[in-house]
Amino acid sequence: MNEFIDRAIADLRERIAKLEALKGAEPEVMETLAHVRRIWSDDRAWIWLLRHNTVLGGSPIDLLLRGQVEPVRTLLVRIEYGIAS
Repeated sequence: MNEFIDRAIADLRERIAKLEALKGAEPEVMETLAHVRRIWSDDRAWIWLLRHNTVLGGSPIDLLLRGQVEPVRTLLVRIEYGIAS
């Protein structure tokens, strides 16, 4: 059981580090984060950002951290307007 808890803690630390890396990000990234929050509540927004997304081939936050804003923005528009991906 301790091993499970240790893995969960490590995963949370990694997620926190990713979120902290967004502080002071480029305006495009900040606008994209605001778009995410307009679609979902705060908690659901962060869950969406951190989870692997099959359409994107990774988590949205990973793409944003690599400067790949456009695929995330495109997917958000598709979600917002109910367009199939």
